[in-house]
Amino acid sequence: KALYKRREKILVGILSGYDEFEYLQAALSYGAVDYILKPVKRSDIVKLYYKMVRRLKSRRTLENELAEARCRLDEIKPYIRQRCYSDLISGRLNRESFENICSFLGLHMRCAPIRLALIEIDENESGFADGSGEESLSLFALTEIMEGIISEYEDCDFFSLSNNTAAVIWCPADNVNDIKRLNTHLELLADELSELYKAVLNIGISDPVESPLEAGKAELSAREAIRYKLLYGAGQIFVSETLRNCDIEQEFQFDTSEIIESIWLNDVERAKNLITHFSSRIRQSRGRYRLTSIQLLCQKLLIDCLIILEKECDDLDEWYRKRGNDILATNFQN
Repeated sequence: KALYKRREKILVGILSGYDEFEYLQAALSYGAVDYILKPVKRSDIVKLYYKMVRRLKSRRTLENELAEARCRLDEIKPYIRQRCYSDLISGRLNRESFENICSFLGLHMRCAPIRLALIEIDENESGFADGSGEESLSLFALTEIMEGIISEYEDCDFFSLSNNTAAVIWCPADNVNDIKRLNTHLELLADELSELYKAVLNIGISDPVESPLEAGKAELSAREAIRYKLLYGAGQIFVSETLRNCDIEQEFQFDTSEIIESIWLNDVERAKNLITHFSSRIRQSRGRYRLTSIQLLCQKLLIDCLIILEKECDDLDEWYRKRGNDILATNFQN
């Protein structure tokens, strides 16, 4: 009984002169392998010995199998995390399965407002590529480093999406969705990777959504935000709400959403008329607007169009690579 309470891994066989049933029942309930009544023969002891040996071998086999299973589980957990993120974004998780996977993976996410940040390692701007053909390995290593850093931040769950892209879901424990706190985390991350590894990060932060089960909406707004690197330059944090109220449109007092809506609806004539009206206003302003401001507004329109195109045609990165990286400069030169 004392060994049982201490959970000692010792096999016990009982040899006793007491034949009361209570003794037998108690011994077996405390894990005894067998209960043999005296007087005993040598063959009884031999049988007990081999029974204990078989039990010991079975236990060791089971322990080894459990240890191997834990190792295999640790190896595949990153893939389970990736699958969890994919299912979450696509809306394939219901409440029960979501809670089970969060518990299994030890995620912070709960039924609270969340924000999603997409982190992209800018391969063109980063200085770690040395021409040795090991860029993919460097990107993979940087993603691992990012995961280690972000795991130290409170209320953040990290998901590796590809060699150069990761996502962070931020779910503050106090339910206060203060964007400054998340910004602080991500600024520290960007500064550390820039200083130590010469890596340039483009980060898009989504609008808040009420539940992790609405993460698909959050990812969409984060992707739209990160596209503004084409307008404002690489190596920055782009916040969705801020971009919607950008100074460029305020300066012109011109709502580009009508043009974008017309393009999305394929209403070519209406889009042309709106752009013509916009151009006329600039001409009539007699130098009120700076050339750089006009160019920035045109770039914004082009980026908004690219965002629509990506929604309809999926990822445009391969399209960029085939046609050259500086798509905006090529268009404005034409």
